[in-house]
Amino acid sequence: TREALAHALRSIFDARLTMPVLRKLLVIFSGGVELYDLVVTEASSLHSVCVDHHLSDLGQDEAVALIADGLVAAGLDAALATGMGHVVYSRVAGHPYLTQRLGTLLLEAYQRGQPLNAEAVVAAEVRVRQSDPLLRHILNDLRASHLADAARRLLSDPPRFTRLNDDMARLELAGLAKQAGTHWAVRNPFLATIFAEEFAVKLPAPTWLPRLVKVPAGPFLMGSSAADELADSDEKPQHTLTLPEYWIGRTEVTNAQFRPFVEGDGYTNIAYWTEAGWAWRVAEKVSQPRCWEDARFNGDEQPVVGVSWYEAVAYTRWLSTQTGHEFRLPTEAEWEKAARGPDGRIWPWGNTWEAGRCNSEEAGIGKTTPVGHYPNGASPYGILDMAGNVYEWCATKWGKGYPYRLEDEWAAAYVEGDTGRRLRGGSFWREAKYVRGAYRINYLIPRSRFYHDGLRVVSHAPVGGRDE
Repeated sequence: TREALAHALRSIFDARLTMPVLRKLLVIFSGGVELYDLVVTEASSLHSVCVDHHLSDLGQDEAVALIADGLVAAGLDAALATGMGHVVYSRVAGHPYLTQRLGTLLLEAYQRGQPLNAEAVVAAEVRVRQSDPLLRHILNDLRASHLADAARRLLSDPPRFTRLNDDMARLELAGLAKQAGTHWAVRNPFLATIFAEEFAVKLPAPTWLPRLVKVPAGPFLMGSSAADELADSDEKPQHTLTLPEYWIGRTEVTNAQFRPFVEGDGYTNIAYWTEAGWAWRVAEKVSQPRCWEDARFNGDEQPVVGVSWYEAVAYTRWLSTQTGHEFRLPTEAEWEKAARGPDGRIWPWGNTWEAGRCNSEEAGIGKTTPVGHYPNGASPYGILDMAGNVYEWCATKWGKGYPYRLEDEWAAAYVEGDTGRRLRGGSFWREAKYVRGAYRINYLIPRSRFYHDGLRVVSHAPVGGRDE
């Protein structure tokens, strides 16, 4: 009977406290007949069936263990499995279904022989967003129930919390909203990303998110011709290379943008690091950039410096998990096209050296300047600081010859190991020859942490649902 069903549900719910197999159980009624109607119809006593139970998400320890236990059982290193659990939690905040779903996808990827790191979580998110039937059903139901506008309000201007707000209460019932202090909020960052894309809501870009500029698809001249009297032999021959569209940081990554990585779990979560990078970090007890406390270099708007290639890679992976969007270091080819445009110019502004367009040795400043300090030194795409200020790490291994051959320079195997990597762009202590767009610094091992080395990020697409 209906009464028996109501009592059975109540018994199962209460049994979660004593039966381990039921501890993760969530009983959800979405529409249909309410329990109150069931009880009244049968003229039975109310007991406690009519009480609203707003069930919380999994706690962090429980959610992390749910991911880690399954991966460890499959043979993954315990520290890495735990790190993966923390990355998942940072995105879905213990949402029971999404935690389980992402954990399953990570396990399947590992069993297929794919390496697991923070990027694997981003890939799993993409799969869920593209093909998960439950999420698609929820989004369709929101539209059918005329709750799309309520979802937009939740994102753009969250109302004060009260369950008398019927629209917000219905979003809560659907598992998409929650109380956050005195206001309503989206249940977790992953759902916020989906909401923003599905309902065309532009979220304000966090201050720590690098702004990106589009570099259009097409050919460009890479390397130096005989007309450049400053050119070195490894810049030749000049040749035409065609790249697909990509998006690159308008400036170098600043200290303010790097700070959440330092103050969060950037230096403590193995999931962000390459195997060689993590071994180096542990051995050297690295917990922040080398120049982090040096007043000459640590202003909020100055580019972060004193970071190794290992730290630069870990930062891009951390950034990917914070946004659900893939970030990485640029290849040499991507960096050079962004700096010079398609016509092979020597410096970002043209073929004639002009003092005052960048922070090079000629400026006599002797340290980094805030990013964007030289707007008249922008590249043809409006990208700043591509000449001078700091050298910038690239994904490309040292020793790659010309003509440049396109390959996947961000594959897991390519970024592993301790092979030397390229830097580009020159710095505040190098003269005009060394801040040319085609100049290739000779060699640096990936653990190098000089006060003139920083980074710039790149992505295959703009960050969805953001103002920029």
